Amino acid sequence: MKTYTLEDLRSLPKAQPSVYVVDGLLRTHRGRPSLLGGYDHVGKSTLAQQLAKTVSEGKPFLGRKTTKGKVIYWQSEENVQDTQTDFLNNVSPENNSIVILHPEADDDNLACLDTKLAENPDTVLVILETFSDFCKTDDIKHNDDLRKKIRRLRDVIARHDHAAFLMLHWLRKTDPTELGRGLMRHRLLGGTVLAANIDTMIYLHQISDQDARRLVSAETRRGENIEPTYLIFDENTQHSELGETYAHEKQVLKVHIVDKAKEIKRDLVVATVRQNQGESMNAVAKRVGGKHEDTLKAIHELIAGGKLTAVEKGQTQLIYTPDAVPKPKCVCGKEAETRSWYGWRGFCSMKCKDNQPQTQEVL
Repeated sequence: MKTYTLEDLRSLPKAQPSVYVVDGLLRTHRGRPSLLGGYDHVGKSTLAQQLAKTVSEGKPFLGRKTTKGKVIYWQSEENVQDTQTDFLNNVSPENNSIVILHPEADDDNLACLDTKLAENPDTVLVILETFSDFCKTDDIKHNDDLRKKIRRLRDVIARHDHAAFLMLHWLRKTDPTELGRGLMRHRLLGGTVLAANIDTMIYLHQISDQDARRLVSAETRRGENIEPTYLIFDENTQHSELGETYAHEKQVLKVHIVDKAKEIKRDLVVATVRQNQGESMNAVAKRVGGKHEDTLKAIHELIAGGKLTAVEKGQTQLIYTPDAVPKPKCVCGKEAETRSWYGWRGFCSMKCKDNQPQTQEVL
C-alpha cells in the first residue's frame, strides 16, 4: 500500500491541466472515459458522428466551442459503404482528420487502439462505438469482468491522456420526467462499476414512440451540465443544435393550461349571466361554481373588459350582458340619458313638467 503525507503530495509533479475538447463537457488528462448513453435507435451514432466532424474541423458542438484536432472513431456496427456515407457527408473536402477503425473478429481492440494512438499523437478525441463491442464483454452486468475491462481501457487512456475518450453505450428506456433527477446513471446497462468510472455522462432520449423528439442532457464531474434540452435536428446537414429546455416547455404548458382554464371559466360566466340576466354578482358566482373568489375575479375582469355590465341597485350589483341592460327611466316616465361606471345612473333633462327643465337622478 502506498502512503502519502501532505508534504509528499506537495513534492509530486503537478498534474497536467485538463483541456476541454468540447467546452465544459469532454476533457483530456482525466484517466477515465466519458459516455454517451441512450436506448437502441435513439440517435447515438448520428450525434457521435456529428461530434467527430465538428471537432475535426474546430466547429461548435451543441453550441459549445471545440478544440480542433484529429479524431479516432472505432466503429463496429456499420460496413465500409455505410461509413463512407456517414463520414463524407457534410464535411469539408480538405478534411482528413478523422480516422475510422473497423475491427476484425480476432483483433485485440485495446492493443490496436493503443497502437493507433501512438501512430496519431495529434489525436484529441477518441470515440468508441460501442463500449460492449469494443471490450468484448460476455456479460455486461458482471461487475468483476467489467472491472477488468475498464481497468485495461483506463491503462490505455493513461498512456494517451492528451485525448478525451467517449464511449457509446445503451441505456434502459426511461420516462422523461426522470431526466435531471440524478437517476440516469442507474439506467445504464451493466454493473455499477461502469457508472463509477465515467467522467462525463451524456444522455440521449426519445420522448415516446408517438413523439419522436429527442432530449439531450449531460452530467459532468467538473464542467458545465446540460439540463434536459430538446435537440433541433437538420436532416439535410445531419446537424443538431440545442433548442428549448424540457423544463421551459413544461412551464409554458402549465401557463397555457391555467390560461385555458381561465378562458373556460369566463365563457361559463358569460353563458350563465345570459341565461340569468339581472341576478346579483354573488348569485351568478354560486351558479357558476368552483372557487368563489376565482369566479368573482373572473366576473370583475369581464366587467372591466366590457363583456358584462353591473347595474347598481342599492348596495347590490346586478349583472347583465351589455345587450340586455334595462334602460333607466326618469320619474316622469320618459327614458333618461345615461352614463355607466360598473352600473347605470340615469339623468333626465327633459322639459317634461310645465315645460320646465328638470334634472332628476334616477337609480
